[in-house]
Amino acid sequence: MIRGDLTPVRLALVKKAFQKLDRDGSGIIDINDIKDVYNATKHPDVLSGKKTENQIFTEFLETFETHHNIMNGNQADG
Repeated sequence: MIRGDLTPVRLALVKKAFQKLDRDGSGIIDINDIKDVYNATKHPDVLSGKKTENQIFTEFLETFETHHNIMNGNQADG
């Protein structure tokens, strides 16, 4: 919305990224799709032993929940 309509090149890139994430081809990106492509093994906190890969993955997912809550009056959907 801020940058206006997507150019054909940008739209193709967005579609390619979506297809990569939508592992099961359902047209919806869910937790299982993201789990299949998200890799936290090189995250600094994992490498240092401060956090597990699962903890980093959970924090990553929480960024979406936070955005959703902001956009929907703090109505969490999990």
